[in-house]
Amino acid sequence: MSFSATRNILPGSLKNPDITTLAFSSTSSYNFSTKAHLLNYFGWGVVISTITGLGRALLGLVHMIIHLVAAIFSTLKDHHLKEAELGAWNFGFGLIEMIPIIGNIAMALINIKRQKHYEKLAKDIVYANPAGYSNQAVLFAYGKEIDRKQITLSNDIIDECRNLNTSTEMLNYMAS
Repeated sequence: MSFSATRNILPGSLKNPDITTLAFSSTSSYNFSTKAHLLNYFGWGVVISTITGLGRALLGLVHMIIHLVAAIFSTLKDHHLKEAELGAWNFGFGLIEMIPIIGNIAMALINIKRQKHYEKLAKDIVYANPAGYSNQAVLFAYGKEIDRKQITLSNDIIDECRNLNTSTEMLNYMAS
């Protein structure tokens, strides 16, 4: 049985992505909204990021160590190594976030670049098969489709999709 040492506190897996793109379309147009996990946005704030960065780095370190040890004793080595990598990424992001101003600017630039990259991957997939995405709300994480919902678009639904603020809100919207 696979597990996550820190549950879903740390973003970065397909179950708890740190960047998601919601593509929603009618028969004539496509709309894309790419958002980051709330923890990523905390990394942009000068004071708050020192606290959240420390927490993220410590949780990432614990997560990484637990899964590296589990990889030694488990038959699910690949799962544990991917989880350890997730911990390492969060450890690194946490260290960067703790650096006032320079770290905040770096995290903002990193996140903006990653959001643009993953949105481009989602657009490439949708535009390669436009008929397959007509009248759909499709959630992408890291350039992979993770959920799909048939919709009839109205202006209210388009506005509702545009107003989702974080990747977590997008996941919850798709689950509703």
